[in-house]
Amino acid sequence: MITRQFNVMLDTMNLATLQSNIAVTQNDKDVNTLIIKVRHGEEEIAYEDVDHAEIVFETANKAIIRKDLEQASDCFTCSLGTEEASYPGVVIAIVHLYGAQGERIATAKFSFMVERDLG
Repeated sequence: MITRQFNVMLDTMNLATLQSNIAVTQNDKDVNTLIIKVRHGEEEIAYEDVDHAEIVFETANKAIIRKDLEQASDCFTCSLGTEEASYPGVVIAIVHLYGAQGERIATAKFSFMVERDLG
């Protein structure tokens, strides 16, 4: 199957919303993957120090969807399902990183577009 991967670099210090050039088609399922890297200022984080991470999406119709991120040694990944791409328009997302002691830090938000499917 044909798939698409989108690289996203987020920061925990600069919290301005990143306007990405990512666009997916409404109702695409399991073909779009976000590859997320996180910086803390000038330095990329030590991913092994993160106990777990989640991503929270706000769709164009204001629905909130939470998903756990897959963690690798040098990034996080998220496969987009139909929920995140169910409604055409701008989607805003944020990543939450959790430590072993329950501490939490949020990254900058980023946005992407869900294009209306004509089929």
